[in-house]
Amino acid sequence: MRHSTVLIFIFLSVFLPCAKAQTLDTLVDVGGYKLHFSIIPGKGIPILFDAGGGDDATTWDGILRPISEITHTTLITYDRIGFGKSGLDTNQHGILKMIDGLETGLHKLGYWGNIMLVAHSQGAIYAQVFAFRHPELVKAAVMIDGTTPCFYNLSRLQRYG
Repeated sequence: MRHSTVLIFIFLSVFLPCAKAQTLDTLVDVGGYKLHFSIIPGKGIPILFDAGGGDDATTWDGILRPISEITHTTLITYDRIGFGKSGLDTNQHGILKMIDGLETGLHKLGYWGNIMLVAHSQGAIYAQVFAFRHPELVKAAVMIDGTTPCFYNLSRLQRYG
């Protein structure tokens, strides 16, 4: 019995640190619909990735593993309302509804604390609203070709109906 315990300990101490973190793929009920989250667990300040308009969380798939291997921090992606694997709340929609859902989801998943935001294109609008609402939580933000709210002037909004 003692010999097998020693072997198990050696196996775990040698191979466990080399194991890659498993991605948690989950749907979270945020009140009237479910948001899809993918999480690569790690340590330190989590990084939340927000995709551009028309994209879902899979847009980040090609860079998540390398970032995880370099930073060893928690990486979080999600699909906004009606995108990817997330549900659609036909009663309410819009930026603030989406931010409310994101906040609820992060709370339920236990990631309500310091966070870093990485956003692309239209996702930068959501990231900016989140940062404005929670300046005490957002420790850093990276906007990649980020859309700003002033991009949506009255003329542009009228064209989108």
